[in-house]
Amino acid sequence: AVLEGIPIVDYSEGYLETIAVYRKIADYVSHKHAAVFHGALIELHGEGYLFTAKSGTGKTTHIRNWMKQYPEVQIVNGDKPILKVDGQKIRAYGTPWCGKEGYQSNQSVPLKAVIILERSVENHIQKMEPRQVLAELLGQTYRPADGLGMYRAMELVGDLCERVALYRLGCNMEQESAVVAYEGMQEEQ
Repeated sequence: AVLEGIPIVDYSEGYLETIAVYRKIADYVSHKHAAVFHGALIELHGEGYLFTAKSGTGKTTHIRNWMKQYPEVQIVNGDKPILKVDGQKIRAYGTPWCGKEGYQSNQSVPLKAVIILERSVENHIQKMEPRQVLAELLGQTYRPADGLGMYRAMELVGDLCERVALYRLGCNMEQESAVVAYEGMQEEQ
């Protein structure tokens, strides 16, 4: 069916209910110094690494490369983890909203780094300053419609920039990209 030139998609009641619950939770956590963030979250050696990019860039492919290279990697969430201010750290939590692959676990991890993925012919990683990535990070954060919720989401992104290392990773999606990313972040310490 079409309404004023716009196709009407027939979503199941279960899907619509899931979206409604997701939005309610995302709005609620925004008032608790937390936010839903679009990215793939892994844990390695007790630290969280959050890969973010526009949909279709290759977050899932990249975390699979980490799993191949580092068998001890655990996937915490494949699409929409919750980030929460925890004292002077940011803690990241798995959620049921984990992407079509279903990568999620009911655990949390202290967040060490946020890595913005970009496709590139050659793998390379660069540490970024908050001002260089602030708009991209805000764009990947759930932003509630109410003013206070939006303010809190912006506040959380500010805290994220102050407390977590930020990187831009150009990668060709080969397994070597995981090594370049991990070793590059270790050198920055």
